[in-house]
Formats: sequence, C-alpha cells, structure tokens
Amino acid sequence: MPGKTELLSILNKAVINLKPEHVQDILYQNILYRGKFSVAQVIRQNPIEAILLTSVILVCIIMLLTWVLRSRIRMNRKLALNLMRYREVFRLSSEHLLEYNYNTKELTIARAADEGGSRLQSGTTYQLSEDDLGKRLWENEAYREFMEAIWSLEEGVRDIYSECPDGGYHWLRLTMSLVHDEDGRPAYKLGKVANIDREKKEREELLARAAEDGLTRLLNAESVRTAITEALQNLEPEKSASFLLMDIDYFKQINDTYGHPEGDRILGNVAATLRMYAGKDGIAGRIGGDEFVLFLPTVTERDALDTICRKLCMDMHSCHTGDEGGVSVSIGGVIATAKESYDELYRRADETLYLAKRNGRDRYEIGL
Repeated sequence: MPGKTELLSILNKAVINLKPEHVQDILYQNILYRGKFSVAQVIRQNPIEAILLTSVILVCIIMLLTWVLRSRIRMNRKLALNLMRYREVFRLSSEHLLEYNYNTKELTIARAADEGGSRLQSGTTYQLSEDDLGKRLWENEAYREFMEAIWSLEEGVRDIYSECPDGGYHWLRLTMSLVHDEDGRPAYKLGKVANIDREKKEREELLARAAEDGLTRLLNAESVRTAITEALQNLEPEKSASFLLMDIDYFKQINDTYGHPEGDRILGNVAATLRMYAGKDGIAGRIGGDEFVLFLPTVTERDALDTICRKLCMDMHSCHTGDEGGVSVSIGGVIATAKESYDELYRRADETLYLAKRNGRDRYEIGL
C-alpha cells in the first residue's frame, strides 16, 4: 500500500539521521526484559524441575537427620555402657568420692553406688569451717589425721587410721588431687576414699609369716634380734629385763633315734611352752636348730629369774620322746640392762648356757 511505503521511507530517513549512541539506547531499551523475577514464577515455568529439586533437598535433609539421630543413639549407648562399667568398678572397689571446696569450706562425700550397684548416689555435704564442725573434728584426735589430709594442700596417696561414721576405726586410703582456679590458687580437692582394712591385715599377716620360723611359728633369728634390740632401746634407764638362752639336751640323738618327724614334734611342743611363758609382753624365738631365746621384760630381778628358769626346766619334761621320758633342756639366764646391745646380751647368756651344759645339763645357770 502507498501509505505504508511512505511511512516506512520516513522512518528509515529518521533512523539514518539519528546519532549512533541514540540508536544504541533505543535498542537497549527495547531489547531488555524488565519483568520482575520470582521463585513462584520460576516454579510455574518449570514445575517438573522444581518438584525434582525439592524432592532431592528433602531426601538429603531426611538422610542428614537420620545420620545425626543414629550417631546420637550410638553415642548415648556408649556413654551408658561406660557409666555401667564405672559404676560396677566403683561397686566392686567399695570406694567413696570426695570433693572439698577451699572457698566455701564444704566437704562432699558420696558413695559411688547404692548397695545394688544400680545407680550413682548423691553425696552428703559437710560445712567444715574452722569455727564449726571442722574445729570440733580437728580437736578430736580420732579425726585429726583425716582433717589434716583434707585441709592441707597435699596431693597423692595417703593411708590413715581413723574413726568412721559406723563408730569403728578403719584403715583408709585417700587418693587426692588439687584443682586450681585461673589465678593458680587451689580451688578444689578431689579424691576418693577406700577402706583398706583387708589389705592391711593381709600385709601384716605376710610380714608376720616372714618374721616367723616356719616350723615353730616363733620369731626367727633375724626377727628376734630386731625385736629384742627395740625392746632394749625402749627400756627405761635403771630398768632391767630377763634374757634366757636355751638348748634341748642331746637333740641330735632324738632325731637319730626317733626320726625327724618326732624331732619336729618336740620342737613344736617346746615352742608352745615358750610362747606361754612369753605371754603378751615377752619375746620368744627360735634362732637355730634346737636353740631358743626368751626375753621377759617383766622379770627384772635375779630371784624372779631363778624361779622362772627352775619352773621352765620342769615343764620341759612333759615334752615326751616316744616311749622314753620327757626331754631336758639347758638354760642360761642373765639380767639385761638398757645400755646393752643384743650381741652383748647373747654373749653373756651363751657363756652361762655353756656352764649349765658343763655342769651336767638338764639344769640352768644365771649369769652376772
């Protein structure tokens, strides 16, 4: 149509006359899309892709939550198992836990587990300020060693003998450690308390067996030397005691005639008699094959020692050997003084014993 051709010609001339920068502005303004962008619009335009993306995200979230949940379950089971393990250890060890606060002066003691071992028990807290319960406990000698261990800055292991809430005295082992604050000052003392009565008893029994003669259960040579030396050192000045050295007469013939089992029986009977004479205060020991010693701290005079030796010789006759009569012994007795050593005491008694043997055996002599 002629009208449209003319209009197009006019537009072409107008465009040709425009400056290049104006042409660029017109093209830029008409080509760019100025519509507003939104997620909803993207979803409407790409519904399938949006559903797939959402599904993938949900699956990832579910997998992550499942992994976290399973991890927590495994961790809780592990913690529960550890708790059961430590609770059982505490139950078997019969230990108590303690915590002392240096600032508040509060001591908390907790039993590790109840009698059935099924749960941890809460502790009992004591206020140990020096003007209250702590002072009363400190003034009581039964608790003083325990209070010293708690109040001090001591760490490590310490064994004490103390009165306990059950009213009895027990050996306790305290294992203690300090916790310091940010300024380096002690804030807490943490530790545990264990009853070691059984351990102490077993140790004492082992020491006693090590100190004993295996056959007669009297003190052996080394132990009797130690015991008598200590007794002499504890003897007050101007005080005295009695020391007896004794041999079984013709003991080798007893073994040769009746055999060693019969000889061992005789040694046991002699030891039982000496143990009776020693009582609680005396010391009896076997220092050789048929050689015995007896230390009597309550027999302080020569006349009393003479009586003891005479009676001891008579009592030994009751230790029979087979079909024969009783055995006889030779005894050398001396009065011991505080200044003497064991070796000097033994030397004097041995000389007196030799005199008793030389004068016919089955007798005693008392030295100067």
